[in-house]
Amino acid sequence: MKNTLEQSTRWSLGMSAFALYTQWRGKMNLVNIASGDFGNAGERNVSITCSTRSLAIVLFALTLSSELLELRIEAAAPLDHFVWSTVPSPQKAGAPFNAAFTASDGAGILISSYNGNIAISAEILSVPQLVISEVDNGNTNQVEFTNPSTNSIDISGWNVVFYDLNKWPQPTKIFTIPAGTFCPPQSVFVITAGGVAPGNFPTFFLGSPLRWNRFSNPIAVSLLNQTNGLVDFFCASTGYPNLIGSPVAILPGGWLGDPVQASSLNPAYTFQRQGDFNHQQAVDWFQTNGSIRFLNSTLSHPFSAKHTAITLLPGSVFLTNGVWSGYLSVVGQGDNVVLHADDGDGHPGVSNPFDVPNGPLAVLSLPTQTAAVVREFSKRP
Repeated sequence: MKNTLEQSTRWSLGMSAFALYTQWRGKMNLVNIASGDFGNAGERNVSITCSTRSLAIVLFALTLSSELLELRIEAAAPLDHFVWSTVPSPQKAGAPFNAAFTASDGAGILISSYNGNIAISAEILSVPQLVISEVDNGNTNQVEFTNPSTNSIDISGWNVVFYDLNKWPQPTKIFTIPAGTFCPPQSVFVITAGGVAPGNFPTFFLGSPLRWNRFSNPIAVSLLNQTNGLVDFFCASTGYPNLIGSPVAILPGGWLGDPVQASSLNPAYTFQRQGDFNHQQAVDWFQTNGSIRFLNSTLSHPFSAKHTAITLLPGSVFLTNGVWSGYLSVVGQGDNVVLHADDGDGHPGVSNPFDVPNGPLAVLSLPTQTAAVVREFSKRP
């Protein structure tokens, strides 16, 4: 009989009536032997390593019979990506935790022949909870906010700080969002100058006017969370962010470059955010017909995550037989931290997100063969 199996290299052998199938992925890990003169033993499964000697022994055994077999053996499957084991959440900052990852081919199968040094790192993935999405500095001074995430957000106690010509660069008015206010995913709310404060979601009122116009007056708005952390910022005309220091400084990090400059004096136009990422600079903004209280047509949802590097110890590990397991430590805190593995040749691997709250600082010491379990670590004083 003649049996044809997958891939390229062929041997023609005299043998008894049976079929052989081998699957090579760093090992020839399956050999099926069907019934025939070979002991009439029925179908058998044999596991062999992928060495020339092992293959020669199997082929020699098959030549002891009289029928023809055409054998094709696959080449070793190439590396496609790395697969991390689940990292439990949370993990304390600076405290060692156990982690593991493997080298896999395109079908998700372990490549047990893979050995090599792999760079590893950690990043914080952050999608803005809330962004300033539209600013109307025309006849009706108002600011729109959008939740670009997929989660509902409790914005109780958040502060919106308005700057205009009256007190520049000090705040003209600070609006505190009322308790019990939640902003659903991909929804908007507006704060309008004047009216009777505070109003109700999604329409709030500042309770006093703003001195904004379409000429050279400074225009700026900052959005702060419950702990006065800067969430977002917008500035236009002569509202230079380096001059702002109250209630929190905008620089560094809150804005890059010059304020947004008006391209039109059309009173129907507003400043609108565009895209799916907060670059925290003028490139995110343009002027067009106002759409206050409606999602901007050029704003994508949900936003792309911002990647912020955070220190991971160690910075590289060595895979043996396609597997690494050992201890890691994230130095610093953050939510939605992910681990990366990269061989430097376009084969990545990303872990599940996990939180890293404050914890004891530690210096992690690993031996050369980092697959060994580390049982001791020294704490910083």
